Amino acid sequence: MHSPDSRNALNSRLAQRWSVHYKVQFAYPDYAGEGMTIDVSAGGLCIITNREIAPGVEMYARLVLPDNAHLDFQTATVKWCDNGQVGLEISEMERQDTLRLLQLLSRLGGSAITYSRKYNPGSVTIGSGHELGKYIVGAMEGSPLLNIFTSISQQVRAQLRRDPTF
Repeated sequence: MHSPDSRNALNSRLAQRWSVHYKVQFAYPDYAGEGMTIDVSAGGLCIITNREIAPGVEMYARLVLPDNAHLDFQTATVKWCDNGQVGLEISEMERQDTLRLLQLLSRLGGSAITYSRKYNPGSVTIGSGHELGKYIVGAMEGSPLLNIFTSISQQVRAQLRRDPTF
């Protein structure tokens, strides 16, 4: 099922993606199934499955990590589906799972957060660097990841100095 908006969804990625292959379990009112990630980001994931799923479907999804730990997405929205590949946008996660996802992504390759002035529907919409800082501080309150935030905020400030349109 190829949505006319699927190409736009593919080209409008706002977060860096990491190519990893983790098992994904998902369920929505008419179906429960499994798939495998193609890539993962702070805002979503691309999976491959044998099920064509219509864009707009909201589902529960669970990312199963290699150590059998898991991250739960209370709501993930199908943004596009093309030949068994499904683009999911994370719409709702518990705080602990959000922190663990950010920690996982930082281990995979650096900063897990991408800032854009464009509207990005999802669990968090950030319209300014100030809002980004407030969100991260609130999410990481009491977390050992707070030190990582300091480094990320310094990187964002440096990028803003180099490119004010960032």
